[in-house]
Amino acid sequence: MSQPVIRSDGKYGWTDTGRPIPLEQFVAEESVESSESVEDRIPDEYKTRVIVDHANASPANCHGWVFTEGRFLVRGRYVDMILHDNGYHAVADPQLGDLIIYRDEHGEPIHTGTVKAVGDAGFVLIESKWGALDTYLHLPQDQLYSQGYSYFRSSRAGHALMMLAGGGPT
Repeated sequence: MSQPVIRSDGKYGWTDTGRPIPLEQFVAEESVESSESVEDRIPDEYKTRVIVDHANASPANCHGWVFTEGRFLVRGRYVDMILHDNGYHAVADPQLGDLIIYRDEHGEPIHTGTVKAVGDAGFVLIESKWGALDTYLHLPQDQLYSQGYSYFRSSRAGHALMMLAGGGPT
């Protein structure tokens, strides 16, 4: 599959403290959407370990899936700012609705998901969007980004940034 095209229209979302976060979008390529089935888009090593939750219908990446309700792409370099400004704190005991942040070898956020279920014996089910691909339900370790991850919780209602047409936060 070719690299997706990204479009920036000068739109911003705002953290709870009023910090602007640039928003972008994937531009769908018709050839990819029409020539590949959902099954074809799942990397082979994950075909028996993930469930397709939403087929490729969003212009967002994983961070945007969480922080803009699937409307925009958010770059990983802004994730720690959002966590800080929106009152998130790391937790060891994930609960329904918490975030999971995956980090690269330098500690930079590279993938974000949401805890969708918690069960006995440490069972946790994550929903995350894989780049320009689909949204999947999977165990925390069953994704292609990193095995370094932490859970985060905030007392705020929802995870979405403030997004207002034509201006900053009120």
